Parts: sequence; C-alpha cells; structure tokens
Amino acid sequence: VTALNNAVQYHSVPALATLARFMRLRRFFQSGLLSKTLLFLAILLSGLVSLFLVPANFSIRARGTLQPVTQCRIFSPEDGVVDDVQVRHAQRVTPNQLLVRLKKPELELKLAEVAGDLQTAQQQLQAARVKRLQTGKRGSSAGEETNQLVAEIESHAKRVDNLIELQSLLIERSQALTIQSPIAGQVLTWDLAARLANRPVTRGAELLTVAKVDGPWQLVLELDDRDI
Repeated sequence: VTALNNAVQYHSVPALATLARFMRLRRFFQSGLLSKTLLFLAILLSGLVSLFLVPANFSIRARGTLQPVTQCRIFSPEDGVVDDVQVRHAQRVTPNQLLVRLKKPELELKLAEVAGDLQTAQQQLQAARVKRLQTGKRGSSAGEETNQLVAEIESHAKRVDNLIELQSLLIERSQALTIQSPIAGQVLTWDLAARLANRPVTRGAELLTVAKVDGPWQLVLELDDRDI
C-alpha cells in the first residue's frame, strides 16, 4: 500500500512527470538512435532523388521499315467488283490518273430506273402545263379545273425536283467507282492484278497505296505492347 501511495504521489507532481520525459529524450540522443534515424532518412531521400535525376540506359529491340512520309491509302467507296486495274507495283502515277475501276450492277440498274422515272415525270409536268394554258383561254368558266391543274403541276414539279436530286446522288456514287490517284507518286502495293482483278470488294476495303517516294522518309518501328 505504501508503494502504491508513493507512485500516486509521484505522478501527481507535474515537475516530476516533465523531468521523466526529459530523461527519456536524453537517453534517446545519447544512445545514437537519432544519428541512425537521420542517416536512414538521408539514404532514402538520396535514392528517391536519383530516380528522377540520374539518367539510366534503356533499350528495346524492334523491327522497323523505312517508309515515305506522304502516303495515300486508297479504299473502296462501295461494295462492288473490281472491273479494271490500270496500274502495277512501282509504277509512277500523276494526280487524277485512273488507278482502279469498280462496277456495281445494282447501282447501274437504279440509275436507269431513276432516269426513266424522271423522263416520265417531266413529260407529265409538261402535259399539265400545256393543259393549264389551254384551260386558261376559256376564262372564268374553267375556274375549278384550273385550280386542279395548278395543284397537279405543283405535284409533278416536286416529283421532278426529287428525282433530279436522287439522280445526282446516284451519279456521284457511280463516278466514285472510277478511282483516281489523289497525288503524284509511286504505287507501293504488290501484285495488284492478282490481288484485285475481278475480285469482289466491300466498302472501306483497302485497295492499294500510293506514296511520294521523292519526298522525306521515316522509320516506322513495330513495338510489342509488353515492351513499352
């Protein structure tokens, strides 16, 4: 009981508690733990700094090809069949020179159908206009018939405009089947006749590549994702 009372009295004195903490701190300095701790932190800090400041050699093996910087990959604008191949590998070409011609029978049939519908609609429009002029000569007695003819003329005229627009779109698609070179250069694709002649192709399929071989070149490397 006496020892317990002494301990309670010891801890209840503020000065003695402060003195005890001071003595523990003094033993820490005297034991050399501080210098060891600072040394460890210094080594750790220097290692982290070296990761960012000290250069290191890093090498990767990769295959590469030397290629012209300016290249144009030619793609099929439509589903169709290759009807004619006009160039061969390593051939020099000029801008707008014919490279490949495709054919699409469905597009040709649609063009013919629209052309026939347009001719019929134009004839109907012309006939309605002539009839309108003849009816107008009768004066006010043909008022109701005149109104009907005006509405008929507007209907025929609208149909003619729609068919002309559709025909223009189809002609544009048909013209795109004649594929021309966009630049002056050289054909890089091998065995074009064997690869393309009379072959069906889908829209977006790559047909050939034309490049400016007289311009700058670049080294293109093939890297595995695991090496990056």
